[in-house]
Amino acid sequence: MIDPAGKARESLNMSRWSNTGRFAKHVYVSNPLGAAINSGLTPGEPLLTINAGIALAVTGDILHIGYGTYDEAVSIPAGKNGLKVICEPGVYIINTDPGTVVAIASDVVYWEGGILETNGQIGMDINGDWFCGKGIRVYNCTVGFDMNAPFPLMIDCLTNETATTGFDISEDSGYYINCIVQGAAASRGFYLSHTNAENNVFYNCATVGCTAGGYETVAGADNNIFTGCTQSELCAGPTDAGANNSIINHSQDSQITSGNTTQEDIDAIYDRIGAPAGVSIAADLVVIDDFVDGLETSTARALYTMDFWSNPVEEKAVTAAQVTAAVGAAVVVADLPAGATIVRAIVMIKFRMVENTNVAENSLDCTAVQPIQVDDSANTGWVTAIDFVDEQFKIAAESREGGDVVIGDNDVAARVDGNDTYDFQWLNAKAHLANIQFNDIQMGIKIWYSI
Repeated sequence: MIDPAGKARESLNMSRWSNTGRFAKHVYVSNPLGAAINSGLTPGEPLLTINAGIALAVTGDILHIGYGTYDEAVSIPAGKNGLKVICEPGVYIINTDPGTVVAIASDVVYWEGGILETNGQIGMDINGDWFCGKGIRVYNCTVGFDMNAPFPLMIDCLTNETATTGFDISEDSGYYINCIVQGAAASRGFYLSHTNAENNVFYNCATVGCTAGGYETVAGADNNIFTGCTQSELCAGPTDAGANNSIINHSQDSQITSGNTTQEDIDAIYDRIGAPAGVSIAADLVVIDDFVDGLETSTARALYTMDFWSNPVEEKAVTAAQVTAAVGAAVVVADLPAGATIVRAIVMIKFRMVENTNVAENSLDCTAVQPIQVDDSANTGWVTAIDFVDEQFKIAAESREGGDVVIGDNDVAARVDGNDTYDFQWLNAKAHLANIQFNDIQMGIKIWYSI
């Protein structure tokens, strides 16, 4: 006899595992307790590798990774959207091949916990939208977190001894809360490395030891907020080449040497603020009062910056024939306030794409120097702004690559000396072969000035 109620229960159980509206399946992984022949569906029958667990899981499932060491290149491919990964305390994931430790291509993935390490590679490469990471630790990688997709949420994540960059951020609308970078020498902390890196929020983050920059934004990385963030004295920056970025309540505390006497610490503070050192502690207040009185009677000057950009020009071709010609459109410097004194000025060139139309590999031929130069509307004379080196912009045959911003390190304040129109030329431009083509070029000038 058919049991209608039993049939109804069976139908409900089957619907739980359908692709629409089903309940999540739990998948278990453990090394060394797991085995490839296990089902992976109960804690008593775990799989041996994380990738085996990912292969078993489908959209919306929960993957539990047990205590242990996993030597594998973990990959969550596209199509596993909504996967939730929970690492128990003591989960250690390495990739001794070496290579990227964890690569995520699916959207809306949640990953919690775990220690990731591989020498000289990427810790976690995130290419899926709406990623959420919590409590992830990355050690001894070139790049800790490579953020290549929009809308991430990163909470309590840390990188330690990253050689190049802690967080390399090339997309928009991310939230980074209580994240920390402890970098090796000449590394960056939080690096907004692309023009798409806009509208990100950084709250209560910190960088330690990142001498190349605690916080850095490239030109075009606009409308970001850094609030309550800090960095150690050894960190350079923050450096902001974008527009409309807000750095609020940023701090860089004085570095006092461990083991100093009280008097040595006071001397170190005086050295930082420019007050005389070597006085007795009893006279400190008198010295500080005298120093403050001196400040009140002196003229303090703050430095301000403004960026100016040209309209885009569709194309600039560099051929195998050496030629000096205009490059980009003119930049109009306007709205510098009355009484402004230009302290420093540099030139920037931005392009959307660079293309090699030749059937062989190509690059610049700098047998003769070929810098970008700037002149004013009065034709006072060309001044070198950006230097190129031989073999720069090397690109494979008949291919194209995404563009970038090239920033000159030559101070051109002697020519860029106020509100005016400034023109640019490429002196002795020459490629090894014809042609290298730069698409959608914009020229820019960054000016530091005081009032």
